[in-house]
Amino acid sequence: MNCREAQDVIPLQAAGAAVPEESAHLEAHLQNCPHCRELMGDFTEIAAHLAIAVNPTPVPGVLREALERRIDQSITPASLKIPPQNSRMGFILAMAASIALLIAMGMSLYIQHLQKTEIHGLHQLLAFSEDQNRKVIAHEATVVTDWENRVQRLESRVQQANEVINMLKVPHLQIASLEGAGKQPSAFGRLFWDKHAKIWKFCAADLKQLHSDKTYELWWITPASKKIPAGTFNVDDTGFVMFTPTIPAGMKLSHALTAAVTIEPAGGDLQPQGPVELIGKL
Repeated sequence: MNCREAQDVIPLQAAGAAVPEESAHLEAHLQNCPHCRELMGDFTEIAAHLAIAVNPTPVPGVLREALERRIDQSITPASLKIPPQNSRMGFILAMAASIALLIAMGMSLYIQHLQKTEIHGLHQLLAFSEDQNRKVIAHEATVVTDWENRVQRLESRVQQANEVINMLKVPHLQIASLEGAGKQPSAFGRLFWDKHAKIWKFCAADLKQLHSDKTYELWWITPASKKIPAGTFNVDDTGFVMFTPTIPAGMKLSHALTAAVTIEPAGGDLQPQGPVELIGKL
């Protein structure tokens, strides 16, 4: 018996309607065929559920009487005689059970297919929803970070503005202007210092942002053309900066000095090597 033949007999075997010869061939085939063995298990399980689900079929009266006589009289199987019409009725009932079994199995497989399709669709919907949620969360995190950065910049600007305002209130405040030079003619700088309180600040605006390997450096230039580094800085995304320059010990700010800003390698240099971007007399 091959698989195709076995699969024709399996529903009858599960329903108890297979003839002995077919049943024997099927059992031999099932011993060597895992696929048909699994199919037989599915039909057997469905048949068991079907037996519970359907209403029982009454046993014909003649068959019931024959069985009762066999039990009461302890007769042998050979002495039990069932009228031909009852045998035909049993065959019809077995065939009906087989057909019902096939229908039940088909419905069960169809329901399983629908369930798998629905589960697959739900998984896809869940994955899509999770992906959209991740995108929304990532976007919201980006927006929050952007606003936090803006707030920090505004707070820094407010603090710097307050420092300038406070310095402008100083009676002896002196201010020097640095004008744009080279490739940044629109840039400008302001140097504020109070020689009595020894407080000084440097501000610059409209300077271009530099790459990470470059920095701006402020210099004090003496009448003898000696260049003294006063600190490095970088500007924000608007081209603005405010910082406290370095004043070497013993050096005094005076109108004899010149202030200049150059572009140097990151970290600054001991002597200016790059182009001059801002320059002005104190």
